[in-house]
Amino acid sequence: MAIAHAAPAEVIDIQPLGAKLTTSRTTTLVKTPTLEVLRMIVRAGERHSKHHVPGEITVQCLEGRIIFGVEDVPHELKAGQMLYLTGGQSHYVQGIEDSSILLTILLKKHDPSDACNDEYIPQQERQQYDCYATDPQEEYNTAGDSCAS
Repeated sequence: MAIAHAAPAEVIDIQPLGAKLTTSRTTTLVKTPTLEVLRMIVRAGERHSKHHVPGEITVQCLEGRIIFGVEDVPHELKAGQMLYLTGGQSHYVQGIEDSSILLTILLKKHDPSDACNDEYIPQQERQQYDCYATDPQEEYNTAGDSCAS
């Protein structure tokens, strides 16, 4: 069974889970060739080992408290706080309390020539998109992102 992700323009509820937090699981909310958004559940005491991803990420704590270690420097995040990482930075996550976080990952740079042709990619076609940005420091050029009809 395929996992249902949000469709373009679909409203997604990211309010704190409250009492449901203890029974909730990590969920991928959006997955496209260029972007992935997850609601990650991190239990108190749980630690996700150090790793890195090629693209830039943001981490927003929705509820609870976590340690988000960046290049071996721990940062405590509590509800309402977020941080940003460039691609390739090693990091880990550890729960201080049961927590939910919103994790956004840029998978590859958006090609401005595709600005007028963006489409929602069905789940079964996503496997073909496994290319990532090779230069995470490259500045975005959005000058060509407007479409003329």
